[in-house]
Amino acid sequence: MTGFTIPLLLFEKGLALCNFIAFLSFHVQLAGLVLSRGITPAKSTMYKRKGAWTRSWKEALYSHPSVFWISTSDWFIQIISYLGLLCSFLAFIGVFPAINILICMILYNSDRSIGQPWLGLQMHATIIETNFLYVMCSPFKEVYPYMMVFCCRFLVWRIMLGCGVCKYSTGDRTWRNLTAMSFHYETQPLPNPLSWYIHYMPMWFHKFAAIATHVVEGPLAFLCFGGEWVRFFAFLNFTALTLMINSTGNYGFLGILTTVQTFPLIDDSLYHWLAPKWFPEPYDVDTPWAIVIAAWIIALPYLMTSIVPLWSTFHGKIPWKDEFLYYATHTHFLSVNKLVSKSNELVDFIFHKIANSRIAEITFFRLYSWLEWIEELVSPMSIINRYAKFGSMSTYRWELIFEGSNDLKEWKEYDFKYKPGNIRKRPPVIPGHLPGLDWRLWFLGPGVRRGGTQTLPSWYFSFMDALLEGRKEVLDLLSYNPYPYLPPKYVRCVLYDYKFSKPHSESEDQNEEAMLGKTWWKRELVGVCGKPRCLT
Repeated sequence: MTGFTIPLLLFEKGLALCNFIAFLSFHVQLAGLVLSRGITPAKSTMYKRKGAWTRSWKEALYSHPSVFWISTSDWFIQIISYLGLLCSFLAFIGVFPAINILICMILYNSDRSIGQPWLGLQMHATIIETNFLYVMCSPFKEVYPYMMVFCCRFLVWRIMLGCGVCKYSTGDRTWRNLTAMSFHYETQPLPNPLSWYIHYMPMWFHKFAAIATHVVEGPLAFLCFGGEWVRFFAFLNFTALTLMINSTGNYGFLGILTTVQTFPLIDDSLYHWLAPKWFPEPYDVDTPWAIVIAAWIIALPYLMTSIVPLWSTFHGKIPWKDEFLYYATHTHFLSVNKLVSKSNELVDFIFHKIANSRIAEITFFRLYSWLEWIEELVSPMSIINRYAKFGSMSTYRWELIFEGSNDLKEWKEYDFKYKPGNIRKRPPVIPGHLPGLDWRLWFLGPGVRRGGTQTLPSWYFSFMDALLEGRKEVLDLLSYNPYPYLPPKYVRCVLYDYKFSKPHSESEDQNEEAMLGKTWWKRELVGVCGKPRCLT
């Protein structure tokens, strides 16, 4: 058996580094988001759950597993944050990595319990599940490393296939007609300067990118279980896709985490072949059968249960079936049409017989119902998750711009550090950091367009109240405060439709642009989002 010492070492170090970045990113936002003067104070969040605690403390602890049941004071939250940073650092330098990553998993899930909605993205759940995978497999890392390697490959397969299938099963027309990437760079959460340039690439480039995304996140996902060079080919494609996504947008630690998860696709021998001076000679591990059996008894429940959220991504559809049938039935060969027709009839007949058979009822469907029960049972711990990223591509960008006034006539605009606001502000490059407020405001634009102001969450109004009160902790999350000495009497939210500005050759204001700087965005007023808010 080929050795796995090098990929597991890189996986361990990379995972610890991802944990450190994740804790650090949230740590610098604590005061403005979840401390006592933040937008959603942890004390208020946990207080709402005290009712469940008084009814049944066991049920409350199970539904919301968190160390913050102990305390929600500012000093305790900061201590937990520092402890997460310390444990991830100790895991990185090799001090009891399994124990420290277990602590990181517990603490980060606790942060999510008080950090909703700021830590409610898929990448936050992904790092918790990856931590769990490492902790689950760590007792066998030295004596049976293949278990951890296989579980990592299985996770990569689930993530890639889930992301590929959701782009089909949601029925989004832009993914079907291959125009999705022509909108992506402009409408993604936090574009960077390269996004502007890639956005204006020719349409053939965007269609090629869409096809490549379909292929890499679809058929190539199954290469995770191929031979050594097959998996290396998959690794290169996954890495190229990750690099493209994260070089043209700001996605925090997601790019690093995705790359770390793919390290176990490559065996020791290939690492040694790629860089013989960096890595030692590979060696095999002779594992007793008793340990192998024990390892798989532990891993199989996790692997089988993790199929449940992946299967839910399909929504009952077989990916790319319609496209294949369209191509086949529109050929000039009648025999192909007849073959496809007969094959469909045969498949439908077989599936109907199997699905309605007593054997299927006893075996597959009953087993699947049990797996669904297990998946629901462990859902509060975020150790098994559903992955479906950018299943529906937004074709527009509505930005929420906040303004203050003292007389309801003259309005001055607040500016954020990262999200679009000032049309002349250069899009940021923020490697590793994930600004929760800027990300969440991006989600509100499409929601307001679909459902109006009734879709606005409670934290939106808490944020406006913080602006009216002039809370320094919240204002520190912004880049410009038009009322630095005394907060305004009124605050309102204005909706703008943002688009990237035209390339320089098409600009009608080149002289003005040369004097004032490049215009990155152009915007059109959509309307005012609700009534102005004031403190009563």
